[in-house]
Amino acid sequence: MMRRFNLLLFVLLIGIGQAPLRADDMQTNLGHIGLDPERSGTSDLLQIEYVAPGGPAAMAGIRKGDWLMSIDGVSARGISRVKARDLVEGPIGSVVKLLIRRDGSTDTEVSIVRRSLLDAYMPAAIAGDARAQYSMGRFYGFGPSGARDLVKAANLFLKSADQGYAYAEAQLGYAYEWGRGVPMDQEKASKWLLKAAKQGVAFAEKELAGCYYYGNGVEKSDREAFDWYYSAAAQDDPEAQFYLAQYYETGRGIARDNHTAFNWFYRSAENGNANAATSLAYMYEYGIGVPADPAAGAVWNLRAARQGIAYSEREIAVDYFYGTGIGQSDRDAFAWFYSASSQGDAEAEQYLAKLYRTGRGVRPDDRAAFNWYYQSARAGDAYGQWGLGYMYAMGLGVGKNEREAIKWLEKAEIGLPNEPDLKKSIASASIRAFWEDPDASSLDLSVITQAYHRPIAITFAILFASYVAGGCALLYFGLKAPVGPPRLRTAVGWLLFFVESEALALYAILLFEKSLTADTLLFALVIITYVPVLISSGGRNRTRIWKSSPVRNRTLLLYGAGGWIASCGIFCLYAGVYHRVAHVPLPAQPTYGIISQVKHQSAWFAYTCVAFFGPITEELIFRSYIFDALCSRYSGKAAVIISAFAFSLMHFQCLYFVPLFAFGLVQGWLRLKSGSVRLPMIVHIVNNGLSLAFGVR
Repeated sequence: MMRRFNLLLFVLLIGIGQAPLRADDMQTNLGHIGLDPERSGTSDLLQIEYVAPGGPAAMAGIRKGDWLMSIDGVSARGISRVKARDLVEGPIGSVVKLLIRRDGSTDTEVSIVRRSLLDAYMPAAIAGDARAQYSMGRFYGFGPSGARDLVKAANLFLKSADQGYAYAEAQLGYAYEWGRGVPMDQEKASKWLLKAAKQGVAFAEKELAGCYYYGNGVEKSDREAFDWYYSAAAQDDPEAQFYLAQYYETGRGIARDNHTAFNWFYRSAENGNANAATSLAYMYEYGIGVPADPAAGAVWNLRAARQGIAYSEREIAVDYFYGTGIGQSDRDAFAWFYSASSQGDAEAEQYLAKLYRTGRGVRPDDRAAFNWYYQSARAGDAYGQWGLGYMYAMGLGVGKNEREAIKWLEKAEIGLPNEPDLKKSIASASIRAFWEDPDASSLDLSVITQAYHRPIAITFAILFASYVAGGCALLYFGLKAPVGPPRLRTAVGWLLFFVESEALALYAILLFEKSLTADTLLFALVIITYVPVLISSGGRNRTRIWKSSPVRNRTLLLYGAGGWIASCGIFCLYAGVYHRVAHVPLPAQPTYGIISQVKHQSAWFAYTCVAFFGPITEELIFRSYIFDALCSRYSGKAAVIISAFAFSLMHFQCLYFVPLFAFGLVQGWLRLKSGSVRLPMIVHIVNNGLSLAFGVR
């Protein structure tokens, strides 16, 4: 429970009961006549309860106990005490005409010139009048900044309190409670507040309840706090009614009772308490202590919003945004979200960003959307952090930055751990960041697994079943195949098996990432992809597959060196053209980051997989099975081109399609010229080994 007492709220509250002055009384241009009316018993007339000695009213002959019949021609019958005082007061120097009845006699009209507050109450205060001293203390304590003197105010309150004036006792207790003109002393504060509270001063009862709630100057007691809040609330103190409702709502010091809480919130809100109106709207919205009524909730949210409560401004904006309990209006939603955001409401800021982003109720503005998302995210709103991450990821209103996107999306996940769409956003941003710069980003496979666990599991199951069935069939036909070139459909089967096995290895890593280390990706590739292909090469055709080249070794060396230099030259040329056209360096291959991580963990394992088993397997598939099958049906040149195209296509790297295709052409040419798969294997092994050793990307 919050106890926030700003100046305006305090001045308004102290006017309840018999306090002779309110906030407006502190205006230097407001004139007074030094009297205070009060309703007497069940009568609908107002009776003069106090006349300041030596003040304008006293000088005009008005006495305590006179009946006030009209004010400037306006009947005083049935009007409130506050309304009567508003009519009595006016500009300094102006005249007010009062119709007075005394002891059942005929009515008498009295004209009184309004004087300044000092002129109206100072003579009585100097003469020792407790009520006037209290009024002057209020003037010095809460009056215009130029006249404010807290020490003088506290002294006047003390003089009045020493005479037993209850409202001065309440103000003196408040001064000790907050150190206004006197040293802060909670024990003295509670003593003076108790004196005033026992005389029925609602403000003192409310403040004393706060002392018991926090244990300031008295022993902490929820029951005592509840009783004093109840007493003040019964006198229609709106803040006490609000706190009392909270006691019933939370069940602190009393049995929990949402219906009674609702009733006290309602009374407090009707008396102008904005926080109570906010609570009332919440209870209507969720049906707490009252049947759910979104329309009534919207009414109270709007009422509290008009009093400047940021929470209610945001809630009524949400109502307008979704059309809940009130007509849907993007423009009204924008206006209230903007007002709440101006007070630093983080949730309203992210909604406002959404409106700017989508152009609802305002012209679309990605830069403004980014700024409001940034404000909301910094304040800790999870949806604001999500929105900011999205803006960074898409490059909306700010330069595209995947690393910043991931940072903010991961912060959002802390507050929204069960949002599947957020997990997918993190996974997508992580993949893009890794693809764009493998050196700067490490791919967290757990992020991808969490976001897409079900689709990954289903896909893995399908791939595994297809892999087992297809692999067994290919091995059987490969080992039992008659001597001679393989059939084209068998070669295509091995090509599809190669792609499927690589995908299966990747899905296995994603699915079982918690029990597998990073370097197991390459190990899985060795087991799933390379081993079956190598086994198949040991069948009846092993002599044909592994036959040596009839070409002399020196010629083979020249072929190999020339082919490798040519492929390197094509790659360098392609990288230069890309940089010239795109104005950025050619990005690293997507697999570069994974291979670098494995090399860092275990160099020998990386070389074994990347520079030995990988080249051998690929050459067996593309320059043996596929190449031989194509040569049996087409020309050697066609076989070179088609196998190179398949080689490049099956690497799934769009940016590297051209250099991979060129490398495939060189390898096919070496296979054609040497008459053996051994030379392409050796060149491929050397190429991958040097790339791995020198970090060529």
